[in-house]
Amino acid sequence: SSTFPSLDALLKRDRERIAAAHEKNMAYVREQQEAAKAAATRAAEPDADGRGAKRPRAFSFNADPAACSVYVTNIPHNATWSELEKHFSKVGPVTRVKLYRDADGHPKGDGLITYQKEASVIGACQLLGGQELRQATRLGVTRAVFGKDGGGSGGGGGDG
Repeated sequence: SSTFPSLDALLKRDRERIAAAHEKNMAYVREQQEAAKAAATRAAEPDADGRGAKRPRAFSFNADPAACSVYVTNIPHNATWSELEKHFSKVGPVTRVKLYRDADGHPKGDGLITYQKEASVIGACQLLGGQELRQATRLGVTRAVFGKDGGGSGGGGGDG
């Protein structure tokens, strides 16, 4: 008998940790969404003297899209932006989906997903990397790295 845990035990432990991390990320996202709704409601209410409410600074998420983006590889060539938005919104609100194309306008199989919060990037890399978008199509997900031209990539993709 071995002193090492079985593969099934390791997989079970990893699945439980991933599920717990996913739930924690989703709770954070829900909390941020509720805070944004509450701020918008307060901004619409009149103040005590009956005049319009003072407008608070707009509730903002991370302003830097570079910090809130993931680079995705192995995207099926017939995948749609709405399909990707639905898949990646599992870890947080998606603000942009960009599918890269070659010079002839054909999909290259990679793209960029931008979130409202940087925390969603961590969730996407940990929870969605290696997941199937469709059967037998496992996505590669890494934090986006932007060059001087503003194009994003993960490790050798982008617009070029």
